[in-house]
Amino acid sequence: NFLFGFEESYGSLAGSFARDKDAICASMMLCEAAVWYGMQGKTLYDVIQDIYKEFGYYKEEVKSYTLSGKEGMAKIANAMRSLIKDPVYEIAGIKAEVYEDHNAQTRFDIVSGKAEPTGLPKSNALRWLLPGGAWVVARPSGTEPKVKAYLFSKRETREAAQELLAELCRISCVTERTKYCVCPPLGK
Repeated sequence: NFLFGFEESYGSLAGSFARDKDAICASMMLCEAAVWYGMQGKTLYDVIQDIYKEFGYYKEEVKSYTLSGKEGMAKIANAMRSLIKDPVYEIAGIKAEVYEDHNAQTRFDIVSGKAEPTGLPKSNALRWLLPGGAWVVARPSGTEPKVKAYLFSKRETREAAQELLAELCRISCVTERTKYCVCPPLGK
């Protein structure tokens, strides 16, 4: 049973009566939440503060780098191969706890040294799980000469989450150490 879906462009879909995600559905759900919490004597602000208190603060950013033409696609492919062959286990000075190669469907626990299947479908993506719930994903576009870095921070306070995200944004794309990728610093 499908309950809820969304995408990074903020479209949302609740239930199975519509076929695509949109802002109309998101607006409807927000109004419904406002009425439901209002009947409990709470505002949406009160509720979001309760959520932050229970789950922490999350910040995210997506960086995209275009490497033009066939040569760019080759550089991206070589950078991904290099990261798979010789993975990095530290990002922005933070030691990763887990490294996932979604193409090989493997999850490597860096702390214990144990590997296990991810249980996820194959995808040309690499993910590093950092302490405290933060993570970084690197993946090439399937249709354009681009490599993307997805940066995600999680901390107990808004300030700490923003500070960690800023630190992750200061790094160059995770393929910077390879001779194949020429990405600008993430913060630019």
